[in-house]
Amino acid sequence: MEEILEEEQQIQGEGETPIETPEEGQEETPEKEPQEKPEEDVEELKRKNRQLYARLKKVEEQLKKYKAQTKASEEVGIDPVQLVKTVSVLKDYSPEEVDFISKIAKAEGVSLEEAVKMPEVQLYIQARREKVAKEQKVPEPSSPSSTTKEITPEEIAKMSDEEFRKFEEEMKKKMAGGSGI
Repeated sequence: MEEILEEEQQIQGEGETPIETPEEGQEETPEKEPQEKPEEDVEELKRKNRQLYARLKKVEEQLKKYKAQTKASEEVGIDPVQLVKTVSVLKDYSPEEVDFISKIAKAEGVSLEEAVKMPEVQLYIQARREKVAKEQKVPEPSSPSSTTKEITPEEIAKMSDEEFRKFEEEMKKKMAGGSGI
């Protein structure tokens, strides 16, 4: 009978690793690795903590930069209606005036439409336009000879004697006055 039990145990145990069970008097105790000194362990944990904290700060900075970039890219999205309004407000201004308006708007932190309404901007534009108009104005002739108009022979024939004498005197003054070339 013992032989049969041994055979059954062999058949059941084929391919399996036999499990050892502790006997009643013995308790199972896990093997403990020898621990390092507690001081070294604390120092190691502090060092790892500092490293992790530094990594966390670095990731937070990158997150701030990313959020700023996404916010800026969201602001770049142009609303067509707002664009039409801006164009209609700025259509009466020269490129130089628009540059000035945009600089003021950026400096003051307001929209272009609001900047156009500012008294400082209006004063600048008015002064600039007056200056440009003054520069483009045809200068007055410096010599009096160029102020007389040309008279045709028909007009001379129709003149009265008195008008003709005045005309003749003016012509003599012109010729004598140094129409020098």
